[in-house]
This record gives sequence, C-alpha cells and structure tokens, in this order.
Amino acid sequence: MGMKQKRVIEFVWSSLKQGARVALNLLRIMVPVVVAVKLLDVVGAATYLATIVGPLMGALGLPDSTGLVFVSALLTGVYGGLSAYASMAGDLSLTAAQATVLASLMLIAHGLPVEARVAQQAGVRLWFTVLFRIANSLLFAWMVHMIVDGFDLLQAPAVNAIAGAISEPPAGILEWAYRQALSLAKMTLIILLLVLGLNLIKALRRERLLELVLGPMLRFLGISTQATGITMVGVLLGISYGGSLIASEAHSGSLSRHDVVYSLAFLGLIHSIIEDTALMLLIGADLLVILAGRIVYSLIMTATLVALTRPLAQERFERWFAARRPT
Repeated sequence: MGMKQKRVIEFVWSSLKQGARVALNLLRIMVPVVVAVKLLDVVGAATYLATIVGPLMGALGLPDSTGLVFVSALLTGVYGGLSAYASMAGDLSLTAAQATVLASLMLIAHGLPVEARVAQQAGVRLWFTVLFRIANSLLFAWMVHMIVDGFDLLQAPAVNAIAGAISEPPAGILEWAYRQALSLAKMTLIILLLVLGLNLIKALRRERLLELVLGPMLRFLGISTQATGITMVGVLLGISYGGSLIASEAHSGSLSRHDVVYSLAFLGLIHSIIEDTALMLLIGADLLVILAGRIVYSLIMTATLVALTRPLAQERFERWFAARRPT
C-alpha cells in the first residue's frame, strides 16, 4: 500500500471516529428525551396543553383546535404537528392566510425537548433556547397574521395536500420503537457522512469559498467564519445535525461562547430550510412568507440579539446565555 493510500485511509478512519463521537453524544440526548415525550403523549399531555394554548390561537386568527397542532409540533417536531393536522383536516377549513400563520408557528418552535437539549449540550442555556424560540414563533406568526389580514391577502381557501403525504401514527409501542430506531440509525449515518465531508472540505482548503460567500452575512450576525460551515449545515439539515457539530467544535475550543450562542440562536429561527419549508406547503402555506419572510425575520432578530448582548461583560453573558461547556 502506497503512502498516499495510507493517508487517505487514515483520514477516512479518523473522520468516521470523530463522526461516531458526535453521533453518540447526540444519541445520549435524544433517546431519553424521545422516550419521555412518548410517555407524555401516552398520558395525554399534548391534549391537555392544547386546551390551554387554544385561546392563544384565536389571537393569531386561528381556530382554537389548532392549539393541538402547535403543541404536537412543539413537543415532537414538524412531522408530529402535521400528523395532528392531518387527523383533523376534515374538520378544519383554513384560508391560505391561516395556514401560513400556523406554518410560521411550527417552523420556528418545534421539537423543543430534543433541540433545546442539543443546544444546551453545545453550550446554550436551556431556558434561553426555549423562551427565544417560543417567543419568536408567536411574534413572527402574529406579524404574519397582522400583515395578511390587514392587507386582505391570502384569503382564498388553503390547498390541503396533507392527506396521504404524512404516514399514519404507529399502531403500537413496538412499531413506534422500530420507527425511532430506523430514524436514529439514519441520523447516525448522515452525521458520519457530514463529518467526513466537512473534514474533506477543510483538507482541500475549500472552506475559504464558504467564508467568502457567507462570511459577511454571518459576521453581521456576530458569528465568526470558524462557524460558517457547521452553521450552514444546520440551516440546510436541522439543529440536531448542526447543533451536534457545533457542540463538537465548542468542546475542542474552536468556537467562542458568543459564536455558539449566536449560531444556535440563528439556527433556532431558521433550520432544515428545504425539508421543513416543503412540508408546510402541504397545508397550503404561502412559500414567499415562510421562506423569504422567515429568512429576513431570522436575520433581523439575530442581529438584534447580538446588538443587545454583545456589550455585556463576558461573565454576565456567560451567566445568562452560555451553558457549561460540553464534556
């Protein structure tokens, strides 16, 4: 075996080991949280919370019954929210404006038990992640509601293509466990490939291209170029992937506390931008609002957060926003 081939094998093996460590840390967070959320679902916690949240939906121009959709998304993720919507789609008759408001809620605040723990593992305080995302989901949805209703936009009935597009909930606990195991195995494989790909980009010195294209925008948000690649992974694929990679880099000392907090604040507002946006089109949400509108909103709110917190003394910033470094 030649020296060059040996270096390639060592590079791949080292990257796979690094990816396995990242995936293992994420699994340690996800497995207990997923089980806990399932237990809450079994005892009817989502239905109970929906009765509390229901009246709040009215302030956003939505039927009270959509509270169950929002709570389901909040606890289990976008697919959970859409499954709840599909189960009641025959009883709901939303306009495109209402579907867009509902989508705006779910896109920013979903899967918080898992995603907030991932952010905490990366180095962001749990309370900040939860409050920041819920508050911004409500604010963004309210702004969308005020604009579309104020200007009488999107008042036609929503085109509902959700029926048949979302798989039926699992019939029993064994089927649920089987689906979760498949999902976690798929996630592990994706993380291994992501780490290998990112290391290859670094080895080939192609990260400079990302820095040139995305650097100015991220610097505007207070995020250094060291976090460019992994932040974009989160934007494209989701917080579970981007956050786990950020946690790995934070543990190595490559990212500052400010980088970690601002990157994950930005990702909290906009992540998995292709898949999640496409899913929301199934309930008749307006693409321009949930994609372009959310991007602009996310940039403005993250820049505002940076402007308000950057002047804080390091000790106070860490006490309020930064969690303990991952171990």
